[in-house]
Amino acid sequence: MSFSAYLFDLDGTLVDTAPDIAASLNTALGSLASEPVSASEVRTWVGKGAGFLIEQALQRFDVDAMNLEPTLARFAIHYAQHPWVESTLYDGVVAALDALKSRGHALGMVTNKLGRVSRPLLDAAGLSSYFDVVICGDEVSHAKPAPDLLLAACAAIAVEPARTLMVGDSSNDVTAARAAGCPIVCVNYGYNHGQEIADVGADRVIDSLLELL
Repeated sequence: MSFSAYLFDLDGTLVDTAPDIAASLNTALGSLASEPVSASEVRTWVGKGAGFLIEQALQRFDVDAMNLEPTLARFAIHYAQHPWVESTLYDGVVAALDALKSRGHALGMVTNKLGRVSRPLLDAAGLSSYFDVVICGDEVSHAKPAPDLLLAACAAIAVEPARTLMVGDSSNDVTAARAAGCPIVCVNYGYNHGQEIADVGADRVIDSLLELL
């Protein structure tokens, strides 16, 4: 089946953001943590919003939940200032986006990440020009796994969900795509909360975005 448009998740699909998220998280935790949180741990926490990330970190160190809001505020400030230090693009991302764009497909970004972080990160990564629409988690009523992000993107580019392929890396993406009526492909290298991506019910699991071609 051919598609008129493609929607992409950000963290774990296009960009390995875990190193910079971990650095900001460790800064935000400060003396609350007995040791630094690793990027590998962060990869199992990313995808459900910054609040969930902080909750997991506080639970990891058995810290009272009353520290959630101030820790979240510190994290948001630091990460907004340092979104692209050690983060890297996954192999094949630029080549795949180049090819899809040159073929005339509409491309969109749908991420639970806040807009004030997502857009500077896309600029720093050199990806902004590829996307006809970028919809972030704080710009809709409900982030993924709700379908709001995907439906808003489809409306913005005037393409029916059934003709729009969602490309993600987690069960959140699959649930959102099913609710929106979009077919869904998942990459096998991303962040899926420590679960096997083959078990989340995507239409297909791929090794590289180049397989979209």
